[in-house]
This record gives sequence, C-alpha cells and structure tokens, in this order.
Amino acid sequence: MPEIVRRGLTGESAICDETIEVFCTTLGTVANDRAITLGAFGGLYIGGGIVLRFGQRFAQSGLRQRFERKGHFSDCLAQIATYVITAEYPAFLGVSAILEKKLMAGT
Repeated sequence: MPEIVRRGLTGESAICDETIEVFCTTLGTVANDRAITLGAFGGLYIGGGIVLRFGQRFAQSGLRQRFERKGHFSDCLAQIATYVITAEYPAFLGVSAILEKKLMAGT
C-alpha cells in the first residue's frame, strides 16, 4: 500500500492515483451510510494514518460528492460537515478531557 500511495501522489502512476480515488469515494459511501444510521448531524470525523498521508489529494478527491449522493437523503447529507482528525493521539485528547471534567467535578 505505501508504494501505491507514493506513486499515486507523485503522479508517477495513473492506476495508483485511480486507486487512491476509489478508496476515497468508497470511504464517502461508507461514511454516508454511517452518518445516516448514527444520526451524525453534528459532523462526521474521519481518522486514520492513511487519510493523513493523502494530504491535499484527499481534500480534492470525490469523497464529499459521494458522501452527499444518497437519493432522498442527499439534502440532509449536504448539511453534515466532514472533518479529518489531524491530532497525533486523538484518543488521549478525549480521555484527558473526560478526566479533567471528572477532576473538576470532584468525582
């Protein structure tokens, strides 16, 4: 996979670039199913190292168009923001926020 990403991002291989695009658009389809199923109206957060390695290529991909393509749910999905998690250890940030809140409450 690292070689596919490298060759796709550098423009060295059209098929590798297409593979990245297929990954992104497929992720958009999976994400729209999850957003509807879970009622993620406050936004959908996408994490993982592979997405971060795509950089600007991810932002320019068809993910968002595919995310919004869902028949009669399209208007609803167009209102849901998508975010990429860029923190190195996002789970630790969440846990520390919970711990701080508990400590402040005295529990």
